Amino acid sequence: MQDAVTFTAIAYSGAALFPDDGSLPRVYDLSTLNFSTPMRFCSEHDEGIGIVHSAAIQENELVVRGHVFTRLPIGKTIVDSARAGKVWHASCSFLPVGTVFKTRGNPFRLNGQVFHGRHYIISNGMIDEVSVTARPRDPRTVVKFDTSPVRPSVSAVPRRPESAKAEEYKRDYLFFPQRETQTIQRVTTRPRTKRRTGFRFYLPGLK
Repeated sequence: MQDAVTFTAIAYSGAALFPDDGSLPRVYDLSTLNFSTPMRFCSEHDEGIGIVHSAAIQENELVVRGHVFTRLPIGKTIVDSARAGKVWHASCSFLPVGTVFKTRGNPFRLNGQVFHGRHYIISNGMIDEVSVTARPRDPRTVVKFDTSPVRPSVSAVPRRPESAKAEEYKRDYLFFPQRETQTIQRVTTRPRTKRRTGFRFYLPGLK
């Protein structure tokens, strides 16, 4: 794929997410999480900059892979800054669906982790899109971009074979230009015949 860079990201680590409104933290059950690919890959949950091609639960984490289009200004800026050493995180956009359970402060284990205090446990959650962000709600997430762009080199692009007439022209004229010059000179210096103009009339008895 031209003008694109591959990426691999931990989109959700199974940790508790703290909303901006100060409500109870939310934990999404990875065993019942719903998602489908391909899905959008955005910048800060706003402008789309790529596509997520695959997603899977690996070791109690949601791992996604896809491409970022570097022909877009935002996508190119993010990739260039990541290659310069900037750390980018991932964030999932969860649709408001699923079954919500509220705990009362007893320790519980979920997604391979132990949680303390009151939390919202959300089952059957659904992911709408994944974004790359500089300030994540889940600090364990990370986005890693490939060091080389997915763009074939010029030598790898197949060349169209030339026709026999093109090869003959190159052999006869490009490598031996004097032949073409002599031919043109011979044609242009050919003597021109004189054309008669007017009419002559002959009357009987007159010469």
